[in-house]
Amino acid sequence: MTLWLRLLWLLLTAPFRPRLLMDAASVLHTRVWPVDVDLNIHMTNARYSAVMDLGRIDLLIRTGLLRILLRHRLRAVVGASMLRWRKGLAPLQPYRLETRLVAWDDKWFWMEQRFITATGVLACIGMVKTCFTDRSGVVPPDRVAAFLGIPPDRRPPLPDWATAWDQVETGALDRQSGKA
Repeated sequence: MTLWLRLLWLLLTAPFRPRLLMDAASVLHTRVWPVDVDLNIHMTNARYSAVMDLGRIDLLIRTGLLRILLRHRLRAVVGASMLRWRKGLAPLQPYRLETRLVAWDDKWFWMEQRFITATGVLACIGMVKTCFTDRSGVVPPDRVAAFLGIPPDRRPPLPDWATAWDQVETGALDRQSGKA
């Protein structure tokens, strides 16, 4: 089963699943298919990122944000992702992917995505920062949240890990550009 088939299945079934609020988690139940496996006989690291895309799409659909993005001609763009593997997923092993919006700042939406085995073991955790763009550039997250009726004063605080990650990226970019 390729990701195109999984995406098609997601697009067909998501409208029939319960609607989610922005602070709720999307949960997808799936398994490791033979096409997901690498030479080490576990799910290949690249497949985690691809499956995470499906989790974010499910969240967009079920919160109603996808319809808003299409109406306003916005595009979702991943700016960075970080994954931490804790346990390999074996061929045909069932797992669930939990995707939730954690917070947003003046540019980015920060999301957490967890791969959890059927026995409840955390196999992998991923953090993703994404923004929405239109022809003029990045659309402020508060404006996107307002489309969903969320006022700026309900913006969740940025967690420490997101702040630290942002500082590391900023420092690396400053070093690359020669800034002091």
